[in-house]
Amino acid sequence: MSSYGNGWIMRLDPQGKVLWSRLFYCPQGGYFSKVAEMPDGRIAVVGNRANENGLDQGWFLKLTPDGARVQEEIFENGGMHGLTSLVVTENGGLLIGGTSFGDHGPLAKGKTDFWLYRLNPQGEIIWKNTYGGPNFEKCVDLLEARPGLYYVLGQKVND
Repeated sequence: MSSYGNGWIMRLDPQGKVLWSRLFYCPQGGYFSKVAEMPDGRIAVVGNRANENGLDQGWFLKLTPDGARVQEEIFENGGMHGLTSLVVTENGGLLIGGTSFGDHGPLAKGKTDFWLYRLNPQGEIIWKNTYGGPNFEKCVDLLEARPGLYYVLGQKVND
């Protein structure tokens, strides 16, 4: 379960002066873990927020350049789920990585799973998939090395 808190993002100038600061309220708690600027200047943010039952959910926000919310999505697959990684792809879409714990539906591979979501530039899910085996897998980071070629980093407990 997330600790009590809210998602917070700031934009700073080169000297560290705060240009703007935005707080996104989470009644049961939440936080952001990754941020990226998209080609159109909008900002993509991922993290975790708890639902009313106290279970973590993957949290995705798209913001305007001044930090106003444009889009918000909750990625839920049953059980607990959190988003840990984000990369803007060459076509302006997104690749988002996360980890789920517990019973998480028909795509489940094991006790915890490494999740990837591919979004188009409008923020719609093109595909999602899980990777791993019957034990523990965790997504840590992502990279688009060149258009259409991705590297994904994580942690895996041997099967």
